[in-house]
Amino acid sequence: MLILVIDDDEVSRELLTMLLEVEGFTVVSASSGDEGLLLLGGIDSHPEIVLTDLQMPGTSGTELARALSAALPAGVPVIAMSGSDSRPPGTPAFAPAGFDGFLLKPFSVADLRDAIAGVVQDQVWEVAATSTQADPSGEQDVPAINEDVFGKMQELMPSSQLGQMYELCIADARVRLATMRTLQEEDDDAGYRREAHAIKGGAGMIGAAEIYDLAAAAERAGLSASAGTSGVTALLDQLARASERLERILVERLRG
Repeated sequence: MLILVIDDDEVSRELLTMLLEVEGFTVVSASSGDEGLLLLGGIDSHPEIVLTDLQMPGTSGTELARALSAALPAGVPVIAMSGSDSRPPGTPAFAPAGFDGFLLKPFSVADLRDAIAGVVQDQVWEVAATSTQADPSGEQDVPAINEDVFGKMQELMPSSQLGQMYELCIADARVRLATMRTLQEEDDDAGYRREAHAIKGGAGMIGAAEIYDLAAAAERAGLSASAGTSGVTALLDQLARASERLERILVERLRG
């Protein structure tokens, strides 16, 4: 089965591709809605499912859903993904208008499998992913790795591939962390929150719980006056240490 993945965040796109390939799917990907639409116009074999992020530059959201519907054969389901959730706690997730399903990032392999099974069976499928991470307060004692997620991923793939996924997440977090420090100096709150959101998305998908928690706290607080310059710097320093801690753990578990 061919699946098209559309996500402007490279790490999330690569991680999702790896997970889907482990599940036996063939994957093609695009870094934007516009690129995805161009890709559909130039391939002979259309995807049987589309997974797309909701918030991207260019064509996205409901507009992208309409454009995909026009470009795809009738009946091809389109599942939306998003790392943002404004619902009150405990409220079920529903597929946005124009979409056939919804996945809240971070989602588990089981959530992904269920969502695909649901739309393949011609059902509108809503998955309210239960995050295995703690609430992003920035003050909680969160382990570097979510053991449940790590254990399940160990069952799915060899250590070399698992290590590659975590290394990709760590490398991306470090690049974005450096960008966040620059954005702090430039007082660019929107850009700072955007980078934190991207780190959160990648970390959440592989159960990098401490990085997820700290990135979520950074996204929520931003460069607000309540955080203060020293508070923002301290949080970024915590993120850097969390990346180092995760890397040490992976060396012990996967290469030791």
